[in-house]
Amino acid sequence: MKQTILAAAIATTLVTTSFGTVVLNEPFTYSNGPLVGNTPGISAGTPWFTASGTATQMDVAGNLVNITQTESEDLGIAAAAASFAFTAGLLTSTFNVAFSTLPNATGTYFAHFRDSGNLFRGRVFGTSTGAAVGSFRLGISNQGNSVAATTFIPEDLALSTQYALTVTLDNTTGISSLAIAGVNGGVAVTAADSTTAGNINGFGLRQASNEGILTLDDLVIDASQPATFVPEPTTTLTLLCGVGMLGLLRRRPARA
Repeated sequence: MKQTILAAAIATTLVTTSFGTVVLNEPFTYSNGPLVGNTPGISAGTPWFTASGTATQMDVAGNLVNITQTESEDLGIAAAAASFAFTAGLLTSTFNVAFSTLPNATGTYFAHFRDSGNLFRGRVFGTSTGAAVGSFRLGISNQGNSVAATTFIPEDLALSTQYALTVTLDNTTGISSLAIAGVNGGVAVTAADSTTAGNINGFGLRQASNEGILTLDDLVIDASQPATFVPEPTTTLTLLCGVGMLGLLRRRPARA
């Protein structure tokens, strides 16, 4: 039986956790089966989409998403309308995880904020490096995918135990943080390789070698500032061309 840690997470003074408007509430209350295309009474199925890897591998069972190192499907979900993104302010995601198989010493990340492409921020990384035998550790990174590029919460975590995670991204500075309720006093650690802000519009789940096996549930994302319109490059080019044509028409001399 899972043990559940319920104590509240406390943010560090470096990155303050701020809860604003909820932009995504995903309890994974779908029928058992592949997460993408699962249809809980809506014609379009779930809002999750396959970002890479083999489609329909990641599945949900008993309102829990199964994430495993033996499969390759990575999923994404939008937290903003099409052509809109969070370009500044704080984004905060909360979710629960429970590992049944340890990540290995190499480890990797399994969850992250994302844009519409391959810009990932706030990568939640698991590894057995630095942990006692039979336990693991979780940390946070922005662009890196290695133990060296990740800042870990300095406490060992146990298998078959549910942990409540809070991941915060300051999208003005690019700095992200991770806190686990009841672990390390609830104090967050901050990404070591902070990067510039991005046009974040969603969240991603990742399956890859070295990550172990885990379940994830109750994903909630909130934002301190609303999403703003971010036109695609082709849209911007079309607008500029249109403005240019208007300018040329205005410069043409009037006919006699």
